[in-house]
Amino acid sequence: MFYPSLSHFGAPKALTATAHKLARLFYRLLKNGSEYMKERLKQYEDRYQTQKLQKLVIHAKSLGFQIIPLS
Repeated sequence: MFYPSLSHFGAPKALTATAHKLARLFYRLLKNGSEYMKERLKQYEDRYQTQKLQKLVIHAKSLGFQIIPLS
C-alpha cells in the first residue's frame, strides 16, 4: 500500500495517521504471524531486483550499450 506524506495536514493528523498505520501493521502481524513477514520479504526482494535491473538498463543505455538477457 502507498501512504502519501501526511505532514501537510499538521502534526495532530500526522500523529493519528502514523498511530493508525502502526496499529494495522501490528494487527496483521498478530493475525498472520511469520507467514505475512515471509511474503512481504519475498515481494520486497522481487521489487528490489526489478528496480535494480531497470536502473542498470537505463544506465547502460545512457552509455550507449544494450543489455541482452542470457536466457
